[in-house]
Amino acid sequence: MDMLPRTTVAPPGLKSLSLTYTDHLWEILQILDTPNLERLVVECGLAEWFSEVDPPSPVLSNLRELTWYTDPGADHETPNLLHLLQHCPNMESFLYSCKSSYADTKQKYFRRRDVDDMIVALSDRLNETHESSPRLCPGLKRLQLACASYEHVRELALLRPALEFVSVQYRKPGDDVVQSKAVWREKVELIRWIRSKVEFELERNEVAVGPGMEEEEGVLWDSNYRRHQDMAGNFDRLAENATETLR
Repeated sequence: MDMLPRTTVAPPGLKSLSLTYTDHLWEILQILDTPNLERLVVECGLAEWFSEVDPPSPVLSNLRELTWYTDPGADHETPNLLHLLQHCPNMESFLYSCKSSYADTKQKYFRRRDVDDMIVALSDRLNETHESSPRLCPGLKRLQLACASYEHVRELALLRPALEFVSVQYRKPGDDVVQSKAVWREKVELIRWIRSKVEFELERNEVAVGPGMEEEEGVLWDSNYRRHQDMAGNFDRLAENATETLR
């Protein structure tokens, strides 16, 4: 922190900026006078974020692209990111994803308490009317999220007519393999509806299609699940009958 200049720095013509592994994001943005900044990349790792966010507002009215790499172990990060988004009214592209080399990155991310906060904030309206505009970044065209359910993506497509592309890095548990055929059909039809509105990319399904399984739109239906449940139920009933006979 002592190495940062005490006066405002105005790099002439700066349009792209990358900030990595720092606990001083807000201090850096405050000393930089970058009214023409169009692209910003932030990767702060396990920075020390404050749960209550009230820093001075940076001037980012011309920002068009924001890439924010989150760490699955980050704490209190989301309020800081949402504060930044409030000051990017003209942003068109927002990439929010995990960037980690750990094998259990996905599982660690799902254990975060704020796993749904980003998608909920992006689905928030200015007021309660159905025709109301999004509160954050109303002109957003491209969006990548670390995690979102199909229902969340549908809400975004309904709320944001400018949206053209959505990518989801991690599927919600239960959105990859489904045991009920009726639920599976609902999910498949929902994905098709989404793709009729926006270009939609999903995390590749990690489960291989095996015997007794069907796949459409990247979602699997496992018909074996019901059969295994029935077999387990029959076994339990046989065990109960055997116990009664012995008595």
